[in-house]
Amino acid sequence: MKLSRILWLSFTGCLLVLYVSFRLSHSNSERIEFGDSRDGDLIAIDKLNELVTNNFLQRDYYEVYAYSNSYTRWVLNYNTNLNTLVISVDPGSGWAYLYYATPQELDMIAERNIHVNEMHLYLKRIAPDRMRRKFPTRSQDIFSIF
Repeated sequence: MKLSRILWLSFTGCLLVLYVSFRLSHSNSERIEFGDSRDGDLIAIDKLNELVTNNFLQRDYYEVYAYSNSYTRWVLNYNTNLNTLVISVDPGSGWAYLYYATPQELDMIAERNIHVNEMHLYLKRIAPDRMRRKFPTRSQDIFSIF
């Protein structure tokens, strides 16, 4: 009888931890691999758009980490409250591209297969000096739980 009670309490405790983590988290992130493709930014934009469009978890922001077989990687972060899209090519160097984008504009960018280096033709840039605060990321979200 004691073993079944211990198992029940362990199971209930795990569910409680998962529930609390889910409620405290403000983000939804996805990690993808794009092999040797030169279109890693397009693959990442498609995945980000899919997360935002589905909005299944109704998060404040969505994030995609896209990695290639080589050094190339993309980190895209979309904030649903601020309608901002920020992009990094080298996560250690910070955000390289900052734009205002509605969900409809993000969808348009994905549908038209617009590369990151062409987005300035379609989206309004955010001046770096206007955005002095850090953008929320999954790692900041996880550490904020503690």
